[in-house]
Amino acid sequence: MRGPAPRFVVANGDEGDPGSFCDRLLLESDPHRVLEGLAPAGFAVGANRGVVFVRSEYPVAVGRMQAAVEAARAAGHFGAGVHGSSFDFDVEIVEGSRTSWFSFGGAKGGVNFARNWRSPG
Repeated sequence: MRGPAPRFVVANGDEGDPGSFCDRLLLESDPHRVLEGLAPAGFAVGANRGVVFVRSEYPVAVGRMQAAVEAARAAGHFGAGVHGSSFDFDVEIVEGSRTSWFSFGGAKGGVNFARNWRSPG
């Protein structure tokens, strides 16, 4: 018998609208807020993995998001058995190319991309 498909939550930090920088501002100024949204969303849907897409043109945002993930892991917020529970959850930052999320066909295309995406590790 085949088990349930893996579940994950996705944060889209790839702004496709020209001149829009709201995602960039959030990712750079308060990356923990993004992560604090992913964790309960993951728990609610039974996901054990979160993915944050960040444009490659935003290297500061990529670095700050990665540092926030590492800090969250060190504090026990992510990883196996989050805070001693049976809930496993981790987040990976994926640096996107110049191809925007909308080039994948909007939200549906982005979800299909994420389903087929494989972690380099």
